[in-house]
Order: sequence, then structure tokens, then C-alpha cells
Amino acid sequence: MFMNRIFNAFLLLSLAAGLSILSSCQPKTNDAAGANQNAISDGEHASVGNKFFTFEFKTEPGQIKSGEKTKLIFTLKNDKDEIIRDLQIVHEKPMHLLIVSDDLEEFTHEHPELQPDGTFTADFTFKNAGGYRLYADFTPIGAEQVVRNFPVNVSGTPRTQIDLKADETFEKTVGDLRVVLKPSGELISNRDLTLEFRVFDAKTNNPVFDLENYLGAKAHFVVISQDLEEFVHAHPMSTDNVKTEEHDAAEEKMDGPGALSYVSAHVSF
Repeated sequence: MFMNRIFNAFLLLSLAAGLSILSSCQPKTNDAAGANQNAISDGEHASVGNKFFTFEFKTEPGQIKSGEKTKLIFTLKNDKDEIIRDLQIVHEKPMHLLIVSDDLEEFTHEHPELQPDGTFTADFTFKNAGGYRLYADFTPIGAEQVVRNFPVNVSGTPRTQIDLKADETFEKTVGDLRVVLKPSGELISNRDLTLEFRVFDAKTNNPVFDLENYLGAKAHFVVISQDLEEFVHAHPMSTDNVKTEEHDAAEEKMDGPGALSYVSAHVSF
């Protein structure tokens, strides 16, 4: 079985990002040549329920250079300035880190690992200079999910920035898979929508039913606004909530119990 049968909606980032244009998000300017002033954070305070945390981020070296390995270091502390080591394991990992370029052209999903000193670190090499946004997604024990983002500037030779344009057709081909997006209604802000992604074999155009789990789910949906300020990380809805006559007919042709050729997410822009 081809590894890219594991359908990962992260690959649809540019399509999802294109949808955000329809919500009238404004582009964000960036001084890619400037110093990496945000690479070291004095600590961002977060309140989750009745718990208070400080989330700190720094890099080694302090100035990130394209093509050179950089250590990304995250430290979570409680209100007593004690380092918190234990995080809930969510989708097989204690922390998910998404690294996105300012023009949404580059996208990487990493997993910082716990170190003996209680920090979570990941080694990463930025291929190009320019502005990036890092989204750290984690859940402290006994608390709710937390997402913190940090802008960084990478020095070196920048690549040409790509203008973000809304897709005229909601269809993407990646490797041997073709994925078609079908929204449940018109794309209007503040309206509940279901985004259904149907998966086909790119050569035969037949539905693909052998979708496998990736990090504990059939798909992971990431929606990021054009200005990088709004971020949503969602997972597929239960199939009990998205049945239609067409789906019922397709399920009769399943290769096995629970096999589906589509995944759906509930969103509101």
C-alpha cells in the first residue's frame, strides 16, 4: 500500500488558506531582512480554566539563518515559575508544532520532544529566508487545549513571495490521490459549514476507501487566515453526522467495516 494512501489534510493548506480570502482578510507585510526579534519570548501568559501558565520560546542560535539547523525550544511554567513537564498525549504526541511561511506557501508539521531539563525542543532547518509563524499546539494535564503562536524572521537569501489567490475550483491532486472539496453551503463568515473532502484515485478516478489513520485520525484539518492571526486545527466529524443518500450508496461498496472515501470537518470562518 502506498504511504500517500494515508490521507493527510495538511497537504490542503493552500486550498484552505485560499478560502480565507473570501472572508476579506487583509495581507500582512513583513520585513524579512530584519533581526529575529521574536525568536526569544519573555513568556506569554495563558489562562486555561482556573489554571495559569507561562509559555516561553527561544531559539539556538538566537538569529535564525536559512539552510542552518536551529533548535526551537519551548518551556511551559506554572504560576509558581515551576517547569511543567507533563502534557496530555493528543493524537499520539504531547506537542504539535506547525511552521508556516508568511505567504502560506511553506508548511511543516513537527513534534518537539521532552528533554531532561523539562523543555520541549525540535531541530529544524528553514530552507528559505523570510517571515514565518510557529504555532505550538498542546494540552496541559487537567486543562484545555492551548495554541500559542510566535513570529520569527529568518535571515539569508529569500525566495520569491507567492501571492495568495483563491482557488477557482476546489480540487487538488497530490501524488496518486485526487481530493475534491465540497462545502455544505456558501462560504460566508460567521456561518456554520461542513467541509467535505472526497478522495479519489488520480489515475482511475475511483473512490479510495483504504484511508488509514495518521497520528490517530483519518485526517487533520488546518485552517489559517491570510494574516496568520486565526488558526484552527480540527479533525474529522463522526460519519453519523454526515450521511447522505450518496454516502449510503458508497458505503455499500466498502472494502471493509468503517471504510470511507471522504472525511468532513465542521468550521465557521
